[in-house]
Amino acid sequence: MADEVTRLLDKILGSLAGISGRQLAIEDCDKLESKANMGVSAIRLLRNLSTPIHKLPIEVLAVIFTHVTGSEAPQDFLPDIIGPAYLRSTSSSGVERLVRVCRKWRDAAFAFPTLWSTVYFAAPNEGWQTTAASASLTTRLLQVQQSTPLKVFALSCAQGQYEDSILLPNGVPDESESTRFFRLIAPRASHTEELHIINFNHDALKKTSLLYLVP
Repeated sequence: MADEVTRLLDKILGSLAGISGRQLAIEDCDKLESKANMGVSAIRLLRNLSTPIHKLPIEVLAVIFTHVTGSEAPQDFLPDIIGPAYLRSTSSSGVERLVRVCRKWRDAAFAFPTLWSTVYFAAPNEGWQTTAASASLTTRLLQVQQSTPLKVFALSCAQGQYEDSILLPNGVPDESESTRFFRLIAPRASHTEELHIINFNHDALKKTSLLYLVP
């Protein structure tokens, strides 16, 4: 198979060598370059799949992943230790970074809900606000089984008075990222083992029934 692909690539390279620069527009060159990059990515994927770690069963990968999540001690999330700047630059957890490596790692992580049982959230401060929903958080919570106990650590990085709503481009007030976060975890309150809410204005909590639902 590799020899056949090599012959095809040699044929393509020979065809390109026979084309003069005037025969192709810049747009055509861009299309060819894009296709070539896709080919390189496909070859790299095949090479990566042949490495020993990709031959491990997903159950073994899950065990390895638990060591990653276990290394993220809850106290490392406190602002007096690491500071808001650190949280803004590394807002995703270790397991979230692992699922971006490849499809197999993502499938392995999502197959074991306990890997997602600890939820970290850092509320944006002034100048760092966003109207985008937390897609990674939504995905993570949906992957957690109803019976899986949750540990939630929520920290507001706001300096001064926290604004609980922000304006969309059309000028209409929108819920803050914090309120959306608390609304997401409220249905899981009965399965919340730990809930740590740090440095939040009470207004962000009054709009949800979270505190009244936690046993």
